[in-house]
Amino acid sequence: MKKDLEKYYLAFNEASDGIVFIDPNSGLVEDCNLAFEKLVGRSLERLKEIKFWHLVPVTERRLTKKSFAEVVSIGTGKLSELNIERPDGSVIPIELRLKQISQNEDAFLVGIARDISEKILISKALIEFEKIYRTIFENTSVALAIGDENTIIKLANPSFAKLCGFEVEELKGKISWRQFLSPKERMVSYRFDLPPLVVPLVKLVQRSLRPLEPVVCNPMRCAGVFDCSLSSILQSILLPR
Repeated sequence: MKKDLEKYYLAFNEASDGIVFIDPNSGLVEDCNLAFEKLVGRSLERLKEIKFWHLVPVTERRLTKKSFAEVVSIGTGKLSELNIERPDGSVIPIELRLKQISQNEDAFLVGIARDISEKILISKALIEFEKIYRTIFENTSVALAIGDENTIIKLANPSFAKLCGFEVEELKGKISWRQFLSPKERMVSYRFDLPPLVVPLVKLVQRSLRPLEPVVCNPMRCAGVFDCSLSSILQSILLPR
């Protein structure tokens, strides 16, 4: 039994994520591991004197206290992008998952905390990249269209619409890209079941049913699915390999 306790205590202290035990009634920290101390920039002795919602900036304490109370009432919950203000004034965003546990007549909240600074930076960068790639998508002279698993066009750029004789809004969510293939190429397109999907030369048919000159097409799947981001698709098409 003693060895088991030593093993669990070692795992608790050596965990890379912050682990904290909080009194659901007072909001005071009862215990935590070294990772949590490092995350919030305070020792366990100091944490035992601070109500949990006092770890965030003053302007966010009322909302954090309310969120904490909601978790206590439900018994479980997640506090996303919780800004922890360290003693040196720096603020670090964390994600905290909480679960209430009862033992005999005693109840406490156990929380797993993780620094999400990098995750937030990546998310912001992806949003900016999405704007850049959307601009490229909409302004390139290359005809581009994105279809779902049923071949329905979900997104098309002006160049693709012009090539096929449609307005962009007439294409999105309404028409299969197979409609623009000649009967022969349409039959070939049903063989597109394994990536990479590459057709060196096909004949597109305009809205007027007038065959166009043969054009190079590169149908493709991203990450094995059709529901992928605009940035991942355009990176695959436009960036050199």
